[in-house]
Amino acid sequence: MVESSSIAIRLDPDTMKRIEEKRGEQPKSEFYRKIILDYLDKTVDKVNTEEQEREFDRIQAELDKEKAVSKVYSDRIQDLQKSLGWMQLEYQKMTDRLMLPAPKSWWQFWR
Repeated sequence: MVESSSIAIRLDPDTMKRIEEKRGEQPKSEFYRKIILDYLDKTVDKVNTEEQEREFDRIQAELDKEKAVSKVYSDRIQDLQKSLGWMQLEYQKMTDRLMLPAPKSWWQFWR
């Protein structure tokens, strides 16, 4: 058999009247038990929801951080690609200059 405990509380007449109106034909013990269990379930759900919200906020902050780092890396890659393009162009210019035939002296013109 399941062990159970009882509780006793004092309520003002207005609160008691409101409870009795809501209870209707339901037995008092079942109605009060349902009220308490519903409250406890809502409290647990509220705590779980708050924990989930905190976890979501933490994950969102990590995601924002990763996006910022990714943006910095992307910008850096673009800078390096631009520098590489410039260096390739300068290399090509230098190579072209080195490949030109050496200018001939004026007296070698007739050869």
